[in-house]
Formats: sequence, structure tokens, C-alpha cells
Amino acid sequence: MMRNNHTEEEILLDRVGVDYISSLIKRWLNECRVNKRDNLRVQLAMEDQLLNISEHFEGKVKCAFVADKRFGVPYIFIKYEGECFDQSSDFELSEKLLANLGLTPQWSYQNGVNTLYLRAPRKPLKSEV
Repeated sequence: MMRNNHTEEEILLDRVGVDYISSLIKRWLNECRVNKRDNLRVQLAMEDQLLNISEHFEGKVKCAFVADKRFGVPYIFIKYEGECFDQSSDFELSEKLLANLGLTPQWSYQNGVNTLYLRAPRKPLKSEV
């Protein structure tokens, strides 16, 4: 569902679903005006993490994908039900790559729900300010 730069969808996290979410992330990054080279890096890093989730749950888990703005800052929120699946140790490289671009995904688990939150990088303040 698309509404004034707000996207909210429930997607089966199989290979097709991961490709679709990857395209949504690419569109979101374009709207956030992330440069093309960094856009591709973020898209591939997120796709890598989503593929690992898909493989762990054998492509049978549905996730809620939300792209929106809060206080003018764009963010992505992905949540899915299931056992606690901490992938921080498996994706050290992806997380370092995203952190170098100013994007730090936040993973959490609470009451049977895994969540991934990713906020767009802040624009640097102009020196005149």
C-alpha cells in the first residue's frame, strides 16, 4: 500500500519476496537521495541479511515492511514473527559496511517478534549554520 511516501506491506520472505523488498529498499534510498554507489551497497547488504532470514525460516515466514518518515527522517521497519534470530555475529561485514555509510540497522526481539529498524543517514549541516 503506497500513501504519501508511506509504504506498508506484508510479504512472504521467500526469494521472490526478498527481491521485492530489495526493490522497495532501492526506491526508498532513491527518495532519501542516497548516492547511487552507496544505494547499491545498502541494497546488497540488506538483501544479504534478508536472504539469511529467509533461509533460516525456510522461506515460510511473512514479514511486515514499512517505509515512512518520522519527524522528517525516513526509516524502514521490518518485523517478522518467530524464534529469536540474532544475526549480528553472522553479518559483521554487512553491518560495518552500513555503518560506514551512516546507516546502522537496529535488531531487536520481543514477545516472539524480530524487528529490524533502519533510519536514513542524516544530512550534514551546512557550515553556514
